[in-house]
Amino acid sequence: MKIYAGFYKDFKKNRLSASGGAATALSEAVIKRGGIVYGAVYEGDYYSARYDYADNLNDLDKFKGSKYAFVNKIVVRNGIKMGLYQDVAKMLESGTMVLLIGLGCDIGNMYHFLEAHNMDSRNLFTVELLCHGCTYPEVHRDYILAMEAEYKSKIIGFNLRYKDENWEPTYVYMKFENGTEVKRRFDYSEYAYAFYNYKMKSCYECPYKGIGNHKAHLAIGDYWGCCEGMEAYNPTGVSLIVIQDEGGYELIDKIDRNEYRLVDIADKSFPFENNRSYLITNKRREDWNFFDQGIREEGLMLFVHGIWKKNMPKRFINKKFKKIVVWGAGQAFLQNYEEIESVCDIAYVCDTNGAKYGGKLKGKEVKAPYCLPKEENIFVVIAVNSVNAKFSIVNELLDMGITDFDFFENWITYSKAGRNVDEV
Repeated sequence: MKIYAGFYKDFKKNRLSASGGAATALSEAVIKRGGIVYGAVYEGDYYSARYDYADNLNDLDKFKGSKYAFVNKIVVRNGIKMGLYQDVAKMLESGTMVLLIGLGCDIGNMYHFLEAHNMDSRNLFTVELLCHGCTYPEVHRDYILAMEAEYKSKIIGFNLRYKDENWEPTYVYMKFENGTEVKRRFDYSEYAYAFYNYKMKSCYECPYKGIGNHKAHLAIGDYWGCCEGMEAYNPTGVSLIVIQDEGGYELIDKIDRNEYRLVDIADKSFPFENNRSYLITNKRREDWNFFDQGIREEGLMLFVHGIWKKNMPKRFINKKFKKIVVWGAGQAFLQNYEEIESVCDIAYVCDTNGAKYGGKLKGKEVKAPYCLPKEENIFVVIAVNSVNAKFSIVNELLDMGITDFDFFENWITYSKAGRNVDEV
């Protein structure tokens, strides 16, 4: 195993990529050698996603942007729908070099298909996207329909990982047929709330996690934890690239180093500490069935708004009921401290950085997360900027049996709205 960090040297090209552009760089390399690339795209109406292929550089833009809902395993060729695995197999039989970019389960199923049909996979290169699990297609469709209703126009452009200027924070970008363009913080959105809390059932038991269980030649994703001052840092995004076998070395050697910078990561533990999705699956919430029933019966927007509006003021504002603990002793806490304190008293702050334990931040003691299960009647406000850090914290809280928590952005909105709600 070898690990690289990577990004485009061209500022604009890197900013237009979801992280550091590794998927695009690899795709360009394969197409320049006469190959074909398969990746996920939205359907023309943006209500769902499926696989598509590109055999020229101009078509690669359609793959950009993360897809957080289930992607249908079909390809449309000459107006005819075909199964993804059948189409890839057909290209391999013709002698074409193929690059398949998808989730770990899709890559695993591709190899199972080829093995079951006794087919040669030597012309197949595979790249898996580091995955936190995906949510159900109904979540995506409900969100698109709600936005079209709100802005009274059809969506003709949609991106869940739009970068405004820098790598973080990321935005939902929407372009409408009537000319309106909208940009919203992803973490503030109903889509994000469902994505964090409501994965597909199978994603909680993914067999393609952990060292030795990944089937692709390469695994790529955001290099979370990479920050200013590190050699690999780029403010517009950095990709983490994990070479998992000999095919991965062969594929990475095809990248144009004049356009794309690769930085060797000697410390293999650091990337995995900050990208736990390589090693483990998300833990399923105990109230997952409540989310499942609510979203299917009420729809995404009505269900999520109901949770925010009904539960938050009653459970979190009344100091008699809940002790507020903030998880995150970093920049996000410092930036939002006064706003949190304007709503309630913070009991203390917890953080995973042991160097901060026993100290104080804005007059609040910093403690270790293991203190949380000892507390009674607490609510944890997650105040961090990194999307990956949020995932890790959610998993740790669930492992502790703590389900009363939310992200600062959601919590503060409805906490303020609920200050005048009658106490229960």
